[in-house]
Amino acid sequence: MKIKIDAIDTLFFKDGKPFSMGEETWADGIFPPPPSVFYGAISSAILSSNPEMINQLTEGSSFNDLIITDIYYRVNESIHFPMPLDIVYRKNKSKIEVKTEKRTKKYKINVLTGNLLNVLSSIHNELKVIKAKDEVENLENAIIGMDKLDQYLNGFLDNDEFECKLLDDYFIMESKVGIGRNNLTHTTDESKLYRVGMRRPIGLSIIVEIADNEFSKKLSKFIKLGAEGKIAKISEVTDIYEPITLNKYDGNKFKLYIITPAFFENGWLPKWINKESLIGEKDGIRIKLISAFIKKPISIGGFDMKKKVPKPMRKAVPPGSVYYFETLKGSFEDAKRIFNNKSISEYDTQNYGFGISMIGVLK
Repeated sequence: MKIKIDAIDTLFFKDGKPFSMGEETWADGIFPPPPSVFYGAISSAILSSNPEMINQLTEGSSFNDLIITDIYYRVNESIHFPMPLDIVYRKNKSKIEVKTEKRTKKYKINVLTGNLLNVLSSIHNELKVIKAKDEVENLENAIIGMDKLDQYLNGFLDNDEFECKLLDDYFIMESKVGIGRNNLTHTTDESKLYRVGMRRPIGLSIIVEIADNEFSKKLSKFIKLGAEGKIAKISEVTDIYEPITLNKYDGNKFKLYIITPAFFENGWLPKWINKESLIGEKDGIRIKLISAFIKKPISIGGFDMKKKVPKPMRKAVPPGSVYYFETLKGSFEDAKRIFNNKSISEYDTQNYGFGISMIGVLK
């Protein structure tokens, strides 16, 4: 079941940095929020429409059958995903052309995509990684359309110009000023003035796919999102996206592209990969890590509504991260069965939509 989420009001999602009124005046926000935000909002919507389920939860059951299987964006009726981090451009040398389209922008850049002959990587393993002669950068918070993602995963995206978009161009930023209040006297506290940057989405919807089960039939038409529980409208959609079809491929190398933040016990490295040899086995396939394209981790916490305690703050691999693997045992079809459109996140966070991945051809 595909759910389209459209914000009715401004939104604010706090990042993992601590914020104390009086010591700081500006609260930093992020977008997109982690998948757990949508999981919690959908769970709350189910409970608000079905209060009888609250008793079931207090008796020990949970929303274990509520599973998020995908999260992506709809921008002006077209589907977009996070830009893979192995798509970069030469700093101060690549041409970046901004095309204004109504209230939004398209960015046309000269791109470099990693390959085995000249790969730009976050790690330096053996001699297969060649350092770039020029400084390279990623476009921050960039998203890629379905047509280009199809070419990218099937190995047909050339080192040439193509258009992409930035999520930040689909918001109107609105500052909100507030002040802390004394909980006993209900009067304002001195030296607790603060500001937050609220985002008002324009032409941007979030699509959340959930597994079909009894929960998917019990959703209300509205959910609360982010700080202050701002209202967003939800509706079911059926015809906007089908999984990308991967062409037949006989090679022994593939790329693993992560769509949503992923938690790994060994930081940036899945626990089933040996830290020294970078070789690992998973569900019958044996593979070796060649390269990884990863930015700095993002901190994600939360609040456990059932236990009434904060969740532990953990660092997650950011969306768009890409891993290059060589198959030592198994085939590309085996890798597709194990990884494609599956969650590879750890710490039992798979149902929440963390670590959803796709695989692609690596030529």
